[in-house]
Amino acid sequence: MRGEYGLSDRVQLEAKVALTTPEDPRGLDTAEAGIGLALINDSRRGFTLSVGMDLEATRDIRDDRFRPGFEPYLLAYQDVGPVGFNLQLKAEELPGVRGLGSELHPDFAAGAVLALGPLRPMVEAGWRDEDGTSTLLLSPGLLARPLKSLEFGVAVPWRLHAGGARDVGVMGMLTWQGGGA
Repeated sequence: MRGEYGLSDRVQLEAKVALTTPEDPRGLDTAEAGIGLALINDSRRGFTLSVGMDLEATRDIRDDRFRPGFEPYLLAYQDVGPVGFNLQLKAEELPGVRGLGSELHPDFAAGAVLALGPLRPMVEAGWRDEDGTSTLLLSPGLLARPLKSLEFGVAVPWRLHAGGARDVGVMGMLTWQGGGA
């Protein structure tokens, strides 16, 4: 689940939690809190360029303890008619989690959302250094926005790991936006 709170149309606070699968009784896998700053927020042209920093705590599967980490990111968003495009570059630092060293792990994603009223089909593709291996990700989904401040959706992420391993999952999303933005 994710929550966003706009302090202004340039500053946004974020919080996110990731839960474990039903087979894992521990419940919480990752918790994040962050701040984003829109360097450019041009609503007339439908363009936004933001930088931000997320602080996170991720559960280490080896000893079940939470380890701190951080993720600086750069995000660009552009509306072209009814389609919104986004591009995100991120570097993740998770010392000692999931067997990773303390170096930065890059993450690149690009996506598109088609605005069709309250229902919005979307797709995201990306590459990341996930658990120490190169992973390609393709995630089609559907978002619903019944209210201006509330969005929920479902996506089916397909992961193709280096070495040929593949997996498919289901991801739910709930976003509430509040504040002055």
